[in-house]
Amino acid sequence: MNYANANLRSTLGAKSSWVFNCNKVYRKLKGEGGEKSYLFRNMALNDVVLIKEILKSNDPRRADGSPIGTKLYLPFEPENPDRGGRSMLFDSPDLLPFLAQAVGLTPNGDKEVFDNDFKILGAVNQLPSMDGFLMRDALALKGITANEAYFEVSPAEREAIQAFIRNKMEMLVRAAFGGDKPTESKVTQLIDVVWEAKDLDALEPLILALRCPKSESLTIFGAWKAIMFYSFDYARSEEKRKSLALFLNKNSKLRNDLPKAHADFLRQRVHDIATRLRTHWFSVDTVLQDYNDLYHKFVTSMEPAGFLGFLRNAKEVSCAVGISLGKISQAVGCLEMMTAGHGLTEQNLEILLGQLYGALAPMATPRAQSAAAA
Repeated sequence: MNYANANLRSTLGAKSSWVFNCNKVYRKLKGEGGEKSYLFRNMALNDVVLIKEILKSNDPRRADGSPIGTKLYLPFEPENPDRGGRSMLFDSPDLLPFLAQAVGLTPNGDKEVFDNDFKILGAVNQLPSMDGFLMRDALALKGITANEAYFEVSPAEREAIQAFIRNKMEMLVRAAFGGDKPTESKVTQLIDVVWEAKDLDALEPLILALRCPKSESLTIFGAWKAIMFYSFDYARSEEKRKSLALFLNKNSKLRNDLPKAHADFLRQRVHDIATRLRTHWFSVDTVLQDYNDLYHKFVTSMEPAGFLGFLRNAKEVSCAVGISLGKISQAVGCLEMMTAGHGLTEQNLEILLGQLYGALAPMATPRAQSAAAA
């Protein structure tokens, strides 16, 4: 099996928060017929696959300093995307010429279509990962709606996520009133305001309670919501992380008939992957534990210093957590893709180990910076 083709096929087929296969959903909706709400107004752009990547040293730098880039992959054959295609990072200075040549999307053409579709790409690019819930929420805040099939979030799942986040928000909202007991409608109103994170005047009670700089409040509350989502996602994905760890433990024991040099290489590769998994796992666990401790301390004492310090770094922290969870998600997706319905041949095992090693590449993920400031 060609390693490059295997990696591309696994990337496109894996269910991962770092891969948004718009192409697959578009083709499915198109095949069902009837009027559909496709994501992009430029029809050719609906064949895109968006992939989150850690930026390399020679990649274009992002204006916000984020280490994560978003690659647009447009297949040569939309019906067979794993046969190759063209790609470009969203932050590349060559993006506009690329879009003009690849799909005919240009600001000099239909401006309404360009503005709409570029706004969607920009919103996705700003996210640390492409979890359906985060994507749907980010686009909704910009007034963009699309078929629910793009987000793969069932009504029950969305309700569970919202309930988890709103429960966390409610603790802060009630604490913000001090000794006064707010009415249920007032609590709901403020929770809705935090959820939308775009009305400064309505956020005033919480801004005062946190002693939060008004100029930073919208960014802070938006990033806080992302951290709460990742707290939910971390809890619900535990079994998948464990399945990956168990797979690595099982495959740390190799056949006795392998040449020693090859066996040593594979044994070291499995050990390195397991170490990388533990590093990302521990990084997320530490950050979220710091967050929960600081939040609990704040809502029980109404001393906001530690929690505000955390929130000031919320964007960086949510990005770091999103990176580690995204890497684990990509590794789990590769494992599921390569083992679906069959066992692994020796060659496929080596390919999968290479994919896991790359997916879990280490990166400096800061411990909750606020902890030092608490």
